[in-house]
Amino acid sequence: MERDKYETRALLRHYCKRKLKAAVGAEQHVRLTEKSTVKERTAPRCLLFLIVETASGTGLAFIIFTEAINQFPGAQFWSVLFFLMLFTLGIDSQFGTLEGVVTSIVDMKLFPNLRKEYLTGALCLACCLLSMAFAHGAGSYIFLLFDMYSGNFPLLIIAFFECIGISYVYGVKRFADDIELMTGQRPGIYWLICWKYLSPLAMISILVSSFIELAVDGSHYDAWISSEGDTQPKPWPLWAVLLVLVLVLSSVLWIPGVAICRYFGFPIVEDEERAWFPVEELRDFHRIEPRPVTAAETLLFCTRADGTERCCWPGCCDTDDDE
Repeated sequence: MERDKYETRALLRHYCKRKLKAAVGAEQHVRLTEKSTVKERTAPRCLLFLIVETASGTGLAFIIFTEAINQFPGAQFWSVLFFLMLFTLGIDSQFGTLEGVVTSIVDMKLFPNLRKEYLTGALCLACCLLSMAFAHGAGSYIFLLFDMYSGNFPLLIIAFFECIGISYVYGVKRFADDIELMTGQRPGIYWLICWKYLSPLAMISILVSSFIELAVDGSHYDAWISSEGDTQPKPWPLWAVLLVLVLVLSSVLWIPGVAICRYFGFPIVEDEERAWFPVEELRDFHRIEPRPVTAAETLLFCTRADGTERCCWPGCCDTDDDE
């Protein structure tokens, strides 16, 4: 009886997918062959479910695109090229990420006596062992957990503080001067406005709205119920919530942590002496002349005559340093 039930549900799912193809094909046939106005149609429930469930995440690449490629002439050839493209795309992303980690470890001299080749091999082996968690029976749920929380919130928070550091600590004028010195072209005022106002505002808005949505709707995943042959939303267990906190905080806590350690005289990273940089040679090469502070920079960024910047509060640019 159980076997018959599973076979029946499998046939129903197959029938639903066949109905999807038939519905889409019939709709396109009507639109292409008949010039008359087509009344509003309501898609079958199985069609809506299939589109919603498979048009995002891994289903987009492994279900939707695969089904589209199967309709091509010589589908086997195009399938090999498509999945080879996915493989090379993952390897390319791996190169950039691994090089960033290895270069940081080498520059910080955490393992001064270890050759770079051995360090790279050890990191690859450790990542390979950790990735085994995605390959067992519940690997899809762990993959979903990492996909939802390991990159979204940490990257957005880090990018926000990077933007704040460049715009309000280092200064957009100094940053624009550096770009002009290295490239010979000065960024326009549009980019300066984006760096100082629009980008931080957009990122903090996304963060606040994401936290509000998470607090109101909660966090859940679609668990597969084998007895019903369908998925059911369930809340993440406690260990998954703790893992999410570790993933987010392990990347974000370094920002206030390093600042607090330096404030109390315990620098995690020692300051290095400034290296020589061909400033005058680049100015002569790009023919860069000293430029005065414009009225637009004073109005929009509170840039003073000596090139320093202050917070754009009323009257903050009317005083001098001597006062």
